[in-house]
Amino acid sequence: MTELMNLDSLWKRLRPWQLDRDRHEELVAKLESQLVSPRHQLVVGDMPNKARFYWLDAERRQNAHHASAWLPLAAKESDLAVATLAVRLIAEAGNAPSRKKILLHRAFRVSDMGVRLNTMLREVEIYRKIMEIIGDKLVDAKPLGQEQHRPNIEKSLPDSDRDNVPIDLPRPNSAITVLATPLIIAGDRETVERLKAFRDLEKPIARAPIPSNWRERMPSARWFDPVLRLIERRLAGWRNTPFRMAPLLIEGAPGIGKSRFVADLAAALEVPILPISFAGQSDSRALLGTARGWSSANPSSIVDLIFRCKRANPIVFIDEIEKSTSSQNGDPLAAVLTLLEPETAKRFHDPFLSTEVDLSHVTWIAGANSLRGLPSPILSRFHVIKVEAPDGRDWPEVRSALTKDFARSSQVSIDALPVLEPSVDELMRMLLDKRRDLRVVRRVFEEVLLAGMEGEIELIN
Repeated sequence: MTELMNLDSLWKRLRPWQLDRDRHEELVAKLESQLVSPRHQLVVGDMPNKARFYWLDAERRQNAHHASAWLPLAAKESDLAVATLAVRLIAEAGNAPSRKKILLHRAFRVSDMGVRLNTMLREVEIYRKIMEIIGDKLVDAKPLGQEQHRPNIEKSLPDSDRDNVPIDLPRPNSAITVLATPLIIAGDRETVERLKAFRDLEKPIARAPIPSNWRERMPSARWFDPVLRLIERRLAGWRNTPFRMAPLLIEGAPGIGKSRFVADLAAALEVPILPISFAGQSDSRALLGTARGWSSANPSSIVDLIFRCKRANPIVFIDEIEKSTSSQNGDPLAAVLTLLEPETAKRFHDPFLSTEVDLSHVTWIAGANSLRGLPSPILSRFHVIKVEAPDGRDWPEVRSALTKDFARSSQVSIDALPVLEPSVDELMRMLLDKRRDLRVVRRVFEEVLLAGMEGEIELIN
């Protein structure tokens, strides 16, 4: 357990790459209680990425003691802090020959957390804007029970030490072993050949990290803002660490774009996605796999996705989960319930591969038009968030998305499509505002565009 008694050396002792979210938040709270005055805490409030803010604020006030204490915790939230901590560890190694190897090793571990120049520059700009808003309130506040200044621990990196950084130090990676045991290759010729291909799963499989710019790459629809805010809170401070989220269920009217939203999220996070529709689904074999000996024998569709994409932490999106039914071929909801449990997911037995597979790194997202009929064991394992349907305010955004979809499906350029005359555009807005059903609006919009392309109605002003 990390102790905070010797704050001067915390930046050299703490391992930010090993901190999980709960432990990180606990240490931030402890350090805040020791170093930050109540006035500071009141001003900062529930600001996300507190460690980064307190570190930069201490640097601004030239309080090296506080800055060095906050630095390793800020490295979980900031590329700028990662780069600073790595440089300071390397510099310290040049001044501490007895600890040189371990300090250089720590520097390599820290630097592998990810550093991007554009992200660092953006952080500086964000911090500048924050300080313009609340900085004046903090200038005169003095921290409690600590000296205002200590000797500065910043040291320049001597050129002689740059050549002494070992290149053979082990670098951390996020790969995990998916299969519990090597595959047993047995069966008919076709089965044997297929099993040989799956031998790639015997090697460590990488987990996709959280890109630091995922939010910027995520298309934003106003009606999905509550979901995005929830995801941002869950991923805050975890950039460049393996992606994983607790199960999430999005409840909303049909056609509001739940499938598109999750697909866009997977693309922004650069993780594979397995979309499954439970509408009328009464067969759990696709999720659980089929034993060898059957003509339709296959591994679990999740295992197959991991094999094809070589990523151990995909997103599985279950659309219309409330419409699942059970039959003699199994109960899809029961299969999902099994896979949602971390312990059973970690030891999931794939009947085709005849071995246990670790599926505990999979992120589960479900979509439902209604919660009616969903059993309580399923609901208790998902965080349910309701999304309201778009209305007339969202018509410009909806129109843009529908136009792009129509151009893509029709294989024509957007510039070749007719432009809606203002009165027609207003009628479409009123239809969305009244019906609030994107499927209906999509059908009418496509009919209007087709009629305009065929010259049946005048759409261009």
